Amino acid sequence: MPIYIPYFYIIQEVSTGKFYAGSKYGQGANPAKFMTEDGYTTSSKIVNEIIRKSGLKSFIVRKIKVFDTAESAYNHETKFLEKVDARNNPKFYNCHNNDGLALYNPEVRKIADNDGKTSYEKGAIKGAETKMKDIVDGKNCFQRAYEKALKNNPDLISIRSRNMAKTMSKIDEKTGLNLYQKSGMKRRGNKNPSCKPENAKKISEGRKRYIKKNEKVWLERQNKLNKKLDNEKDENGMTARERHSEWMKKNNPTTGSKWYNNGHKNIRIKPDQKIPEGYFPGRANV
Repeated sequence: MPIYIPYFYIIQEVSTGKFYAGSKYGQGANPAKFMTEDGYTTSSKIVNEIIRKSGLKSFIVRKIKVFDTAESAYNHETKFLEKVDARNNPKFYNCHNNDGLALYNPEVRKIADNDGKTSYEKGAIKGAETKMKDIVDGKNCFQRAYEKALKNNPDLISIRSRNMAKTMSKIDEKTGLNLYQKSGMKRRGNKNPSCKPENAKKISEGRKRYIKKNEKVWLERQNKLNKKLDNEKDENGMTARERHSEWMKKNNPTTGSKWYNNGHKNIRIKPDQKIPEGYFPGRANV
């Protein structure tokens, strides 16, 4: 029978003093083998990349705490990460607070595995292949898994929505933007493939083909979603649309601004901003 000892740990990089905290609770979890040549060396791509380049001597184990159950080890990890705000803490290599946002960290994006591909590239390839091959009753494995999750936990959507809203509303001290705004800026960036005209056209055409081919299913899905957005209320008596409206009033950087155009370009101008020469109120059909 394999050894199963759930545990929480903190390690520190010798050269920089930066920390990484996590927990191990799957089958075979054994603190005695943690950070050893043939043992577990965290799930962090950043940490493992440093170990690959400089060896295990790059880190020292600062703390190990053993638990009776996997749940208690995970909960302790989550509380600790939230307490130190590891995702935004420059003293930590953690790119998350157990909130599922590690993959959005640019440092993680750049690290390639032995095959030369990052996790995003491999995930995109595998996801596209799986969606095309594994179709049952008109649904791919991702859709079936999500339906199963919803069946087992009907509150999943509201829980995820609340957690995401809480995370997205946090302000980055360096930029003054919340995660929602930063995400929007990245999507509009030059490095976003979907922003390239040729790709944007393909995406648009693909969406139109899908809607045309699955018009009945698509309309049913949209009607169901709209009904949920308009009717289902949270513990504060607000619908999703009302929550979004309130959030936008407080956080939308365009609040209070008005449209101006020069006949070729539309821009938003706030009351305290100077109107560029050649621009006048309203939007142009460009």
